[in-house]
Amino acid sequence: MSSAAKEPDDAFIWWVVAERLPKAGSGVEAVVDSIAASKFPSFVRHRFRKALGTIVEIEGTEAVIRVERHDSGYVFYGPYVPLRQGRYTVSFMVKFLGPGGEMKADIVSAFGAAIHGEVEFIGDPIGVWVEKRIDIDLACYTEGVETRLVTNGANALIRFGSQIMRA
Repeated sequence: MSSAAKEPDDAFIWWVVAERLPKAGSGVEAVVDSIAASKFPSFVRHRFRKALGTIVEIEGTEAVIRVERHDSGYVFYGPYVPLRQGRYTVSFMVKFLGPGGEMKADIVSAFGAAIHGEVEFIGDPIGVWVEKRIDIDLACYTEGVETRLVTNGANALIRFGSQIMRA
């Protein structure tokens, strides 16, 4: 504060004004959920990171990534978002282009220390998009939730990112 008085052009002060309000009704939660459902997906899409593979096409607003037999490791990870307590369904889309290899998808928090669910892509049909889902139940508000998809020698196409939907 003393330096702010001496150099007011270089000073910035935060202040908060609080006012006690009556408790919000259940209608507020429905409004918040509807806003999040309409705005959250585009926010989340921009928080994924691609580690392996090549983007081969764009389908609508989604990128399609190609991985090959020599690829091994995380294809994508993210979005590091907070989720409220409750049930969620997470979905991933993969199309195998040839036999062999495997992939695994999971949903984690605490940078992978807490695994909430996982699913494997092994022996799935070749040449068709396959959607796999993971149902999770978060007992409390959880920060830093991310989904990851890892490949080990699969020749496949992958829709970049995942869908996290409230169940």
